[in-house]
Amino acid sequence: MHLERDQFVLTYDAAKTNVDALLGVIRKAGYTARVATDRPPRAAPSSDKYVTLLPELFAQAAREQKPVVMVFHASWCVPCQRLHNETLADPEVAERLRNCLLHEVDADKSSKLAKELGVSGLPDIRLVTPNGSEFKHLRDFQDAELFSDELDNLLASVDPEQPVGRTSQPAQPRADRSVGAETGFRRQQPDSNQTNNRTVALSNISPGGREFKAAFNQGKGLVRVVLLVSPG
Repeated sequence: MHLERDQFVLTYDAAKTNVDALLGVIRKAGYTARVATDRPPRAAPSSDKYVTLLPELFAQAAREQKPVVMVFHASWCVPCQRLHNETLADPEVAERLRNCLLHEVDADKSSKLAKELGVSGLPDIRLVTPNGSEFKHLRDFQDAELFSDELDNLLASVDPEQPVGRTSQPAQPRADRSVGAETGFRRQQPDSNQTNNRTVALSNISPGGREFKAAFNQGKGLVRVVLLVSPG
């Protein structure tokens, strides 16, 4: 269960509380909540709509071939403040954003734009390709690890050769492969006359597997994966 990512359905006794009180408590805790309805899901705006509403931004995006990251926020929104102070300030997120155009929008000051793009809750994040096509619509707070993965996918959609994940080199193989939570991959490296196999061991993988993903992508197309996981 991941409070920053998973969705929860809350039932309550209407005789003891009300929707506004519950929403207030949840938002005070730093999370976003909304009342579910039977309305059909919002259709993504057409590429023409983004370009028409923000011509200068998307002219720059097309010129530099950089995707656009739009973040709708408000001064009173606690999750928005966390997104700005924690997620966007994270070094790995910031590294990825250097290859994007970050456009932060105050939904109160730019209420017309927010309405045109169907913003119904905050924070509201739009990942948009340079030609104005909406790649992903994210609602609510995103932690740095989850948001980094979303940015990796966005950048890969624009440039498949774009390096994904961490840029640090994987650890060198160890002579003693003790039993534990370990991940390794065998990568074939073509030589002029022969093919040699090399095994790289990765230890203490992060819960999100980002170190493994980075190592895997470095050997994309030439990788055989071996997973060893201890019962502990």
